[in-house]
Amino acid sequence: MHFITVQEAFDVLNKHVPSPQTISLPLLSAKGSFASVAIYAPIAVPPFDNSAMDGYAIRFDDWQNGKNITPVGTIKAGDTQKQLVSEGEAYKIFTGAPIPEGADTVVMKEWVSTDDVELKFLDKVVNKGDHIRLQGSQTQKNAVILNKGALINSGVISFLATFGFTHIDVYAKPKVSIVITGDELVQPGKSLSFGQIYESNGITLTSLLNDLGIETGQPIIVKDTLEDTTKCISLALENSDIVLITGGISVGDFDFVQTSLENSGVQKLFYKILQKPGKPIYAGKKNNQMVFALPGNPAAVFSCFHTYVKPFILKFMNPEREFITFKKGMAANTYQKKPGLTNWVKAFHENGEIHFLQGQESYRMDSFAQANALVCLPADLEFCARGTSIDFIEI
Repeated sequence: MHFITVQEAFDVLNKHVPSPQTISLPLLSAKGSFASVAIYAPIAVPPFDNSAMDGYAIRFDDWQNGKNITPVGTIKAGDTQKQLVSEGEAYKIFTGAPIPEGADTVVMKEWVSTDDVELKFLDKVVNKGDHIRLQGSQTQKNAVILNKGALINSGVISFLATFGFTHIDVYAKPKVSIVITGDELVQPGKSLSFGQIYESNGITLTSLLNDLGIETGQPIIVKDTLEDTTKCISLALENSDIVLITGGISVGDFDFVQTSLENSGVQKLFYKILQKPGKPIYAGKKNNQMVFALPGNPAAVFSCFHTYVKPFILKFMNPEREFITFKKGMAANTYQKKPGLTNWVKAFHENGEIHFLQGQESYRMDSFAQANALVCLPADLEFCARGTSIDFIEI
């Protein structure tokens, strides 16, 4: 059996990410997607000079020279008729209202009293241009407002809405199906009999996919027979870009996943990585569809998703990004391991320090409730001393 290294697995997966597909989505539906083109401002923002305060729009020279200034009208937000301020005149103006031609300063209303014949100014410092939002002061027309490959989040959606966008071109998200194997599994909410455990991988994968903005249907539950495994995998492949399978990928008498994948026309890319946890992980391809067969242990599923599935999906959704990016941290405590396998170690990172957690076995999920990082400890490393610089990914 040929094992590959972690880096070789990254290289294989990166090579087989499908060419991106671009779609146009309504602005709200695009959340969690990535822009497939750079976006340019169709208008200036603000689109016209407008008041930042409730007050009076005046000519600064009139105030500076001590001239009598008379209010001649009112301008509120939404008024579309252009107004003109002549010498010695002012307009009462409200926040967001367009500045009348000739005016160059807004004096806030708290600094002014009036008898509707003449404005009386309090002894305050007034500067030319006060309280005016100039046209284009945020964004000039035709400026780049979003780079290709940018994540569409709530802030971006809010920003684009101010320019009048209703749709945006993004890279299409993959359609993902989940297949769960294991006759020992019982759905949460039901009682357990001796020898049974609760099925959690389906919920785990659904939640992790939701974190990436991907909605998926109910996981397909498979009986531990070759016939049912083949049938369910073929069903998942019919309407999916990516199929995620948990369990049944080892070589036991009731592990039928690899044979079923061959029966379904899936070409193996690799099987088994020199790592812990998650050594028996499989990646295969059918046309442009990708299949990941993950171990059945919940912690191995969680780890393998973050290290291989998530980078593949994000690259699928945004070809501009690197396949995987490591961060650097400093070990806050020691960790010992056997040489020969790369270890993905659950940890908590804070202020540049990495704290290795207890409970690293592949069946244990308690440490994942605390972890926000997976540390990548190289295969040849036996002891990680406190203060060692180490690579990690955020989870």
